[in-house]
Amino acid sequence: MPLPRVRFTVRRLMIAVAIAAFLIGGGIEAARCKRLRKAHLDDAAYHARREAEELRNLANIDLSRRAGAIDVEVRSMRLIERSSRLRVDYHGQMKRKYSKAASRPWRAVSPDPKDPGTELIWEAFTIPELGGPEVKLIEIESSDSPQQIPER
Repeated sequence: MPLPRVRFTVRRLMIAVAIAAFLIGGGIEAARCKRLRKAHLDDAAYHARREAEELRNLANIDLSRRAGAIDVEVRSMRLIERSSRLRVDYHGQMKRKYSKAASRPWRAVSPDPKDPGTELIWEAFTIPELGGPEVKLIEIESSDSPQQIPER
């Protein structure tokens, strides 16, 4: 029994090309979604680790305060504690955002807001009550070029 003869018309060839393009495009999109899902899960894991780290910081501050190792009235410690509290909330929100984004990788993700604790940390470390030595830079003339070294 002979096989039926298939006629290659322009219409059938266009349909075949459309099906091939659909399959290739679907494969590319599936690979992109898989890559984005992994990236979002990695971001969620990062924020979960940072949230746990800030919770440990708060627990250590509380433990040190109870033991009397930290003066409650020191402004820098209050700023560090406040920064950690803000960061716990921030990293918790980011963890939930990226976990949700991982379940829908085809949707766009809004940009992350600024970390709210950064300014407080810098403010806490620029306070002279931390007891660190003040460092002044002095210039030293040499034959090559002037250098700056710290003076204690």
